[in-house]
Amino acid sequence: MKSKAVIFAGGTISGLEYISLLNDVKFENISIICVDKGVNYALENNINIDIAIGDFDSVSKKSIDYLKNSDIKILNFNKDKDMTDMELALDFCFKNNCKEVYLFGATGTRYDHSISNINLLKTYSLKGLKISIIDENNYIFYINESTVIKKLDRKISILPTNEKCVFNLYGTKWELVNHNLKFGSSLTISNEFYNDVNIEILNGDMFVILSKD
Repeated sequence: MKSKAVIFAGGTISGLEYISLLNDVKFENISIICVDKGVNYALENNINIDIAIGDFDSVSKKSIDYLKNSDIKILNFNKDKDMTDMELALDFCFKNNCKEVYLFGATGTRYDHSISNINLLKTYSLKGLKISIIDENNYIFYINESTVIKKLDRKISILPTNEKCVFNLYGTKWELVNHNLKFGSSLTISNEFYNDVNIEILNGDMFVILSKD
């Protein structure tokens, strides 16, 4: 498996242009993993699939027939299992020495899956995977160390993942110094870039969401 991977999941897939992949239809140097219904998306858009993972309960018959007659690596799981298809895919990436993963179709109308997928950012980032969730309007990632984000024409929101999240925030319209952000607080929602944003984490960790709308 390559050091970088794109995962296409079963939610609404959009935003590929944000990682400049759309013009490279072969997705060279990147492993393409399709989770369940993500297979349909890849085949409909002529994207070569390296690995298909899941129980395939929402994959079209046409896609199933294609998989059976291809040399694509297929990891088929029973519908009654202890992990979601997305976690199975991330676990596969982790165990096969992948370093960076872009998730598409990880958000959508199923809030249970969307929230679970966001939480998986922390679970697998702590294991060493660098993961981003991307859709048309949002770029979501997890950090537990100081980070600089280049100035963007987007809103920036910070959500703590535990009760003890202390940090400095510079380069935004509303800056913070030695701030202890309580879990559940909405204080850091929809801030604005003034310059490159510098998040200096003093304690704890957080999800960062860069929103287009």
